[in-house]
Amino acid sequence: AIYLLSDFVQFTSSNEVYRQNFNRITTQIWQQYSQRKLKDLPYSLSRLELVEDELTSSLEKTRQALYQYDNRVLQIGLSTLRNSILINRLGILWIFLGFVLGILITLYISILTTKPLNKLNRAMTKVVSGDLDLENEKMLSEAGSGSNEILQLSSSFLVMVDGLKERNRLAAELNRYVDPRILEELANIHSPLRLGARSEMTVGFLDIVNFTDMSNRLTPGSTVKLMNEFFDEMVAGLIGEQAVIDKFIGDSIMSWWGPPFVENSTKSAMACRAMLDCLARLDSFNQRIPELLGFRKDVPQIKIRMGVATGIVLMGNIGSENRKDFTVTGDTVNLASRLEGICSHYYLNGVVDQDTHLESADVINFREIDTLCVKGIESPITIYEPLGVIGKTEEWKLTLRECYAKVLMYYRQGDWALAKQKLDQCFTISPDDGPSKVLVERVDRLASSNLEEWDGISRFTTK
Repeated sequence: AIYLLSDFVQFTSSNEVYRQNFNRITTQIWQQYSQRKLKDLPYSLSRLELVEDELTSSLEKTRQALYQYDNRVLQIGLSTLRNSILINRLGILWIFLGFVLGILITLYISILTTKPLNKLNRAMTKVVSGDLDLENEKMLSEAGSGSNEILQLSSSFLVMVDGLKERNRLAAELNRYVDPRILEELANIHSPLRLGARSEMTVGFLDIVNFTDMSNRLTPGSTVKLMNEFFDEMVAGLIGEQAVIDKFIGDSIMSWWGPPFVENSTKSAMACRAMLDCLARLDSFNQRIPELLGFRKDVPQIKIRMGVATGIVLMGNIGSENRKDFTVTGDTVNLASRLEGICSHYYLNGVVDQDTHLESADVINFREIDTLCVKGIESPITIYEPLGVIGKTEEWKLTLRECYAKVLMYYRQGDWALAKQKLDQCFTISPDDGPSKVLVERVDRLASSNLEEWDGISRFTTK
């Protein structure tokens, strides 16, 4: 381009010389014409034509040089534009490659950072679901690939998990002493049970008959083993009907049913079913005693008594400032304890009071046993023996119930002869029926006592 521009400048200078020569010759021709020197005009005109041709040729060369210059400049511009576009494209490509590389590096760093966090998150999810079985060393080694902060977080999390494991271990151990439902209720700061409450409950006592005599025949180790196996079997029967195991008192178990732990309408039926289940379990348990003790001669057989009563109790945390017991207390508890002892007088395994009978009569078959007054409670109480679940009770028990009901009718009317006659029929149905044996003795005694007044109520002066 510079070369062409120099040619253009050279041609432009030549044109200026030709133009000056043209003007000088034109002026000479004009002077010759004015001075009438006509003989010099042909020479001047020939010179003018020569200069004109040279000027024309020079202008043509100038035009061609200018055209070539324009074309070259245009080519240079286009080449520069193409180079600029190429450079821009390369710049964009490098920017894109740098952006992609930055994303890849960021992604790699993110993976290195988030991998231990994801594992920690999965571990937290397991803990939330209640699964505390984590591999501590493996988690720490994987977390070690992250930052110090992640390692510290993982270590703190594992410390927390160890704390939860210890808490669960203590809770599981505590559940062996206190019903989990009670713990849950006491943990609720809005629960009225924290301050104590009066509620209708069904309370039961289960006791081993002649435990002292049996334990004296066994070694201490055998006694403890037998008692633990026995309590396992009985507690399974009670808990199977959602009983709250209140406490173990020597060889007896105190339990109860009622809101907020079971529905009020079902508490009595649950207690009666639990009684029947415990008696059924006892039969199979007695068959296993030789295997448990390791000998077959003079093997003891366990018999139990159960008393169940329904009524208002006081429920709450009762005890000293340093030691408390969540329990129920009141006349209903005393009555249940008295009924457990009353069983021995009638040679029965279990009896319930009239309120328990009324609440569960649509579920359980009962036999009315007697109306009596127990020590410490003035009001007469009618007691019943649970025979079985309706639809599953043995037929002979129902037949005995009908016969015994007529015995009670004549007994309360003071018709000793008819009562004795019906009792004979009861013995025909069940020769070892305990309540029938008791009433036979009473009828004989009352028949010879010449009572002036008889209300049909038996009164017990001992527990």
